[in-house]
Amino acid sequence: MASTCLQLSATNHITANAPNVASNNKKALKMIRKWIESDEPLTLEKFDTFKTLTRGINPELQLLFLKKVLSQIDKGNITIPIQSLLEIKAYSFRAYVEFGKPKEIDYTLDLILHTIGFIYNKGHFPGNYIETYELIKSIADFITNYLNDETEYLSKINILFDKCIERTAIVRKSPEDFYIELRGKNYKVYNIYLGYSIKNKNRSGYGDLIRHYQKGIYAKGEVCFLEVIERKPRRTKDDFIRYGKNIIYKGKKYPFKWKKNPDQFLIVPEESPVSSCEGRLSESKCSL
Repeated sequence: MASTCLQLSATNHITANAPNVASNNKKALKMIRKWIESDEPLTLEKFDTFKTLTRGINPELQLLFLKKVLSQIDKGNITIPIQSLLEIKAYSFRAYVEFGKPKEIDYTLDLILHTIGFIYNKGHFPGNYIETYELIKSIADFITNYLNDETEYLSKINILFDKCIERTAIVRKSPEDFYIELRGKNYKVYNIYLGYSIKNKNRSGYGDLIRHYQKGIYAKGEVCFLEVIERKPRRTKDDFIRYGKNIIYKGKKYPFKWKKNPDQFLIVPEESPVSSCEGRLSESKCSL
């Protein structure tokens, strides 16, 4: 951070002590944007220049830059060692927090590069289901540790990936959480928001705001609710609901079993409430 000579002003904007920072940022923005928008192949000379300038471009361009670099590697246009890829300059999550979380600084690129390095340092890709399961759990642990367990920030990495359905996902849970086993697959159970009502209104029309929820899972790309066998309205709270042992999907009942384990993560076969998956090129924003 010292090399960038940045500080946060009282108005929560980033200012630069070094006189050439602003002009250097404009130069970096122009150079990298021109390459991203062109059909020019990436050379090692260009990459060595670009990787030192990435802090000077906005967060969206940082990710577009990384995506195009990976695309060039995938097409066989260039070979870049992992060690060189990890030298791309980025702001860390710690720097983002220390500067007061300004919009001009984004840690997403740094998180992705650290995750790539983490996988690389494992030495090999998994060769079976058990190894895959352990790798996914370790990646999830790594990312949440990077974010200091502030998991609400996980959504920021979605821009790099495409929304997908029917793909394996990983969801975080507490060891005390129950989940269900349905037709040989595991699903986390969520309290699905159904809306609200106003109860106990007075003469002015004011009353108690009651939010209504019902338990359900994410399957086949949509919400499937647990069977309700008893529902009792309550005066000042959400309805009391007693659930059966079936999931309702397209009007049909599918029996499930309640499960519990000490793990903090659960591998599920469906989209769940996540919106991204690994390795698929996003059609939004750009096409590389």
